[in-house]
Amino acid sequence: MSLDNQQMGSDRICLQGMRFFGYHGVLPEERTQGQYFEVDAELFYCLDKPEWQDDLQETIDYSLVYQEIQELVEHQQFYLIETLAIRIIKQLLEKYPVEGVRIRVRKPEVPLPGALKWAGVEICRWKTQKLSKQTIVYVALGSNLGDREANLWQALGLLAAEPLVKVTRVSSFYETKPVGNLEQDNFINAVVQLDYELSPLELLKTLQVIEMQLGRERLVHWGPRTIDLDLILFGNQVVREPELTVPHPRMEERDFVLVPLAEIAPDLILPNGHSLQEIISGRTNLQTNLLSKRASHATMVAKQL
Repeated sequence: MSLDNQQMGSDRICLQGMRFFGYHGVLPEERTQGQYFEVDAELFYCLDKPEWQDDLQETIDYSLVYQEIQELVEHQQFYLIETLAIRIIKQLLEKYPVEGVRIRVRKPEVPLPGALKWAGVEICRWKTQKLSKQTIVYVALGSNLGDREANLWQALGLLAAEPLVKVTRVSSFYETKPVGNLEQDNFINAVVQLDYELSPLELLKTLQVIEMQLGRERLVHWGPRTIDLDLILFGNQVVREPELTVPHPRMEERDFVLVPLAEIAPDLILPNGHSLQEIISGRTNLQTNLLSKRASHATMVAKQL
């Protein structure tokens, strides 16, 4: 959505060159050693009012805006600077009488092998457009290395800690036989329902970071893993990208996905118009890989995540 100067207001408050120390990033050293981040903020609003007075109450306190941004950069932690920028925008739009906000976040010290002055993002949002749209998303979880249930709970905890993710439902845990490579231990599988604000590719990045945090190594195709997080449905969207296909291309073949999914979303309609119940009823070998439903308080605990 584009707005000309008249629509978005030609008046703005600018805070440029703010510099804070934070712990944002995907790499372990970024999250433990930290680095400096530079932030520019522009707050659009209208000063052209007949009743305008030379009064602090008529404008926006720069120092408070500065403190809001400082708090988010220095005292919270995000994998993506895109997420950081959106959180800053959301907070400023909600708290101050502005028409729109533009935020630039730069990383001057980028861990790349070549010369680069800085890397960053610039995001604009306006009150005349929705800041974000919550999308109902389903993610399948699996583990067959180490403490399998603990791995799933850790993954759920990390998902719930993401600022733009809300965990709404979690299925029971199911013990299942491996698929493809049969020379490995049984899996524990589950499905989680999320409310999410950004795009499928941005969620994929988050899932991959969580896998990496929990020690996922992609050494053998369909091989053993500490954690596997598959994005299976993203609302009614159909995604065909080199790195991501949604709905998951094999979800209708996998009973360890269909059964826990039906437990938390029995009336689900897929993007192709087929109901989940129709798909399950058409599977004659649905119990092939499922071994048992494990005792779990996942559904109840999900409300607390």
